Amino acid sequence: MKTKSLLAAAALLLLAAPPAHAQSLQDQQACKAQADKVFEPFNAKWMASSTRPSLADAPYHTSYYNKNLGVCLVSIITHPEGFKSDQWEVRDAFGGRVFASYSWSNFTNRKYWEVPPTTCWTAFTGETKYCNSEDEFSEAVMAYFNK
Repeated sequence: MKTKSLLAAAALLLLAAPPAHAQSLQDQQACKAQADKVFEPFNAKWMASSTRPSLADAPYHTSYYNKNLGVCLVSIITHPEGFKSDQWEVRDAFGGRVFASYSWSNFTNRKYWEVPPTTCWTAFTGETKYCNSEDEFSEAVMAYFNK
């Protein structure tokens, strides 16, 4: 199931983070606090939705201070149409710049792996790199959640 692979990717983001000593405690705390603020509107929208099918569809996020970029990254994953669509965005929690975007929708009877993403790109270095699958996107994102 597609959502399981997004959950697995999110879990890998959390597990791939370097040890706490690699980032200053102050940077980590400030990043998490700001990421929580950026995430709140996504969560509030889901909570207010009368169509939310289950807690499994709840949006979720993770944050990471990338010291090489000097930026607090927040990864937000939402399911606007339940299990028929996914959106994953990575942005600067303080500046708002979007570093990566992935969206996928399947309103057909095709299997999820038969439907390509509608949006799939990353731009961590300033150069936009396009991707063709969730796996490619996840690999690119995880590289910046691990530096």
